[in-house]
Amino acid sequence: MNRVALAVLCLWSIGATAATIDVAHDQSGKPLSAITLEGDIEPGDLVRLEIAVEQFDIIHEPHVAARIYLRSRGGDVEEAMKLGSYIRRLRLETEAPTKVDGNSDIMSFVSPAAGNNNICASACFLIFAGGVRRHGNLLALHRPYLPKSAARKISDLDYEAIEKSTMIKVALYLKNMEIDQFFIDKMMTTDSQDAYVVSLWETDKYHLHGTVPSIEESILARCTELSSTERGELDAKRRHWMI
Repeated sequence: MNRVALAVLCLWSIGATAATIDVAHDQSGKPLSAITLEGDIEPGDLVRLEIAVEQFDIIHEPHVAARIYLRSRGGDVEEAMKLGSYIRRLRLETEAPTKVDGNSDIMSFVSPAAGNNNICASACFLIFAGGVRRHGNLLALHRPYLPKSAARKISDLDYEAIEKSTMIKVALYLKNMEIDQFFIDKMMTTDSQDAYVVSLWETDKYHLHGTVPSIEESILARCTELSSTERGELDAKRRHWMI
């Protein structure tokens, strides 16, 4: 019973259109150093992303790393965590839409096919978390939930057990992806009929943007000695993150 229910667990009320995952192109059709993931996250999307990465590697030089442009209202939790883990393993960057002065600023060279996808919400945030560098701030969070059609088929006790188990699993995944506890708490305390929209200052204060700390240290370990100016700039950034 629990395995069946967990398989349909989702983080957002979504439609029937599966995500489109492909190498990004500009308006002239020229391939960009990016991959787009747009639409509802469903089982099988990991395979589609793997194919897109293979196509990307054929088009671009081997040393060129892809950025994943995320335009999705959410979907399947398990698949989203698989996608995020794959992105982290390949050391890819993720980018959500950017909200500027209260308006959604669509990327000038990669626009979503559907306007209502111009957000990274719910399960999409789990994919966003996988980036070694993360960009964008139009992010909406709330805790996992079972669709009503699945919830009606199980008892209240089973629902409670599944919900608690999934919340623990998602929180552990986000912690492993070095997402600050602030955002984990916001996700877990916001009910499924609502959404917590992340503010720009929160992305800076809680280090949601930029390079993941452990990845940054890995890079620094391979770099030559920093100059005093570079060290000062790095220290200033770290102090800013800790404010």
